[in-house]
Amino acid sequence: MLQIGVLGTLNGIRMRPWFNAHVEEYLNIPELKAICEAVGCDHITVDQLNSDETRRVLLDRSLDIAISLGNGFIAPSVFSIPRLGMLNIHHEVLPEYQNAQSVIWQLYHRSNQTGFSIHQITRNIDQGQIVDQQTIPISFQASLSQTITSSIGNVWEESAKGLHQLLEHGQELKTLPIDANRKTGHFTTPSGLQFYRIWRRWRRLRSMNHW
Repeated sequence: MLQIGVLGTLNGIRMRPWFNAHVEEYLNIPELKAICEAVGCDHITVDQLNSDETRRVLLDRSLDIAISLGNGFIAPSVFSIPRLGMLNIHHEVLPEYQNAQSVIWQLYHRSNQTGFSIHQITRNIDQGQIVDQQTIPISFQASLSQTITSSIGNVWEESAKGLHQLLEHGQELKTLPIDANRKTGHFTTPSGLQFYRIWRRWRRLRSMNHW
């Protein structure tokens, strides 16, 4: 609240479903437990991510690699257990959009592109070596919320394909060369003024993209 103000905080709470629940509905994604049962995969729940219980579960399975989806900070004592470490799917382009939710900050910078990055997890969030990356056009819809939800749905689907391709054809991880001159950006929930600019720029980009 100190950083983005009361209005930004309340608006951030209002926006949350655009990035998660509405996307799950848009893609008709079943519960994870149901998916695991359908493919014969164990579904295990732990009380805390960075706990002895989590470390024990990972150690017992002698994993080659682990995938993080939607988690916060993961301790080195956890992500270093699998032989090849742990990968995170960040639903935005790195290193330009670290810590960023998809689409909104691209719109803020007047871009009609979003994307995803699959990277190795390190001590620093969103700063590990990138092993796969793709840019995807923003899907402009009748409202900003629909634009965000449909665009993120596309990103989720393409990132799942990218992850499958990566795991299917690579025994060892190969990092992508990233130009050292590319800008690095750290983003959080927009303030009220920033959100207004995002909305204005979405309207302009939508008209330019002949929606």
